[in-house]
Amino acid sequence: MRLVITAMLCVAALALSACGHEDAASYLIDGPRYSLSLLREKPYLWSSGWDLALVTTHMPDCLRRNKLDHAEDADFKIDLYRTFNAGYILRHENNWYVTETQKCQLQQFKSPPPAPGNLLGSFEEKDGRLQFVSAADETATSARPRSAR
Repeated sequence: MRLVITAMLCVAALALSACGHEDAASYLIDGPRYSLSLLREKPYLWSSGWDLALVTTHMPDCLRRNKLDHAEDADFKIDLYRTFNAGYILRHENNWYVTETQKCQLQQFKSPPPAPGNLLGSFEEKDGRLQFVSAADETATSARPRSAR
């Protein structure tokens, strides 16, 4: 009996150690029914980098999860731009994507767009978790005198 309990505890410990990490952050366009959410997942503790997905939501018309290219751990940051024709562009390192919210579609650019639009902010890791940091917040923070920080 003792051997069975020990074996069960070992299996449980192995199962728990295989758990990875996941988190998400959202840019709310018009509340939670109209938003862009970035999901990142590390399937196992020993996984290198992140599996990424973008969830485009325009309820009740559409809700779609689209896979993005894998991201490394170091300096995790994905910029979000609003185009002049009401689309959204994401940039992660050399990868550029465009999404539109009417049909919740995503497409990867073959080359960087000449003018991505207005920078809205970035999905980045702060205090150990994924957050959307508004460009307006970043500008306000960098404009403050050093003593006020």
